[in-house]
Amino acid sequence: MGLPVRRPDATTKGMLIEKSALEHWIRSTFHQDKASSVEMNWEILDQSKQLIANSRSLCRDHSALVQKSQLIRDELEKARITWKSSGHPEL
Repeated sequence: MGLPVRRPDATTKGMLIEKSALEHWIRSTFHQDKASSVEMNWEILDQSKQLIANSRSLCRDHSALVQKSQLIRDELEKARITWKSSGHPEL
């Protein structure tokens, strides 16, 4: 892709990139009318990553609550059947 990365030394597999070099590469690669005046907003990127992480956490919590409520509904249904079969009137 032609990203402006560099390796710290010949034995290292990792790569480094400077923010200014990345911004320049983005502007020159995606040279739309507005792209030349746009700079990367790293704060917004970090906030977006945090919001995505929060969203994933909320989804996991929601799933756990749905499962728990299903278990409670199942238990209530069993209790209702037991109540009804013991001769008590319909609730």
